[in-house]
Amino acid sequence: MTAASKDRAAYERAGGGRYRHIPVAASEKIYAGTHVCFNATGYAVSGEDAADLTYAGVAAEYADNTSGADGAIYIKVWCKGVFRFAYNPGDAARTNIGDKVYVMDDSTVATAASMTHDILCGRIHDYVDASNVDVDIEHTWS
Repeated sequence: MTAASKDRAAYERAGGGRYRHIPVAASEKIYAGTHVCFNATGYAVSGEDAADLTYAGVAAEYADNTSGADGAIYIKVWCKGVFRFAYNPGDAARTNIGDKVYVMDDSTVATAASMTHDILCGRIHDYVDASNVDVDIEHTWS
């Protein structure tokens, strides 16, 4: 390989890494704006503090696969960005900026000390108030 010596055309995959489309697990309903995880078989499920889940991102849309088989539908999931979530135990402070946070349920984050399975979903990007923080989810991929 040689270093570029002139401009080159760069291929950008659809979504540019900002989002991905993930097949949804059977019997799942996922609401827009909530945490999404991969289950043990690679299908999208609603975020929760449960075994064998890996963080995928934030649902960009609603997906209802309650009557479908695994992969019958897909959901668009943001895997980069800053999103507002409730903070448990509800005592966030400006000094928490930069702290790692973990999935508590589909719309709440918490510190590892509050969690059982420690599903990392990002870092606190900004303090909103004692019960809400803005989370940079890109940190889960680094």
